[in-house]
Amino acid sequence: EFHLKAILRNLIDNAIKFTPRRGEVYLFDKNRGDVTVLSVQDSGVGIDPDRLATLFRKTASAPGTNGERGMGVGLRLCRELSERNGGLLYVDSTEGKGSVFQLQLPYYYPKNREIRPTFS
Repeated sequence: EFHLKAILRNLIDNAIKFTPRRGEVYLFDKNRGDVTVLSVQDSGVGIDPDRLATLFRKTASAPGTNGERGMGVGLRLCRELSERNGGLLYVDSTEGKGSVFQLQLPYYYPKNREIRPTFS
């Protein structure tokens, strides 16, 4: 749970950081049998192809649309956490149009725990 929260927090923060004012950030989820896919899509600046090729390996941070700085370890850590949990993290991006980060995780449903809706 902690890993999932850390990954999503970083992906959403990055989407906001690299999307200009009046841009859009979307969150999607999809279950595909025994896999859950969580997507963070933005209408931001996108990632140039050279940077995209090393995105999960580099430790250098790019400034956001308002000059925000980061430490440069977020995406690398997200990928490591996703892999430690049996998942995959990948990205599709077009410079000037935005990015979609997808986190694919094995679907886990605890068999010995009853889950009840928390509707009010």
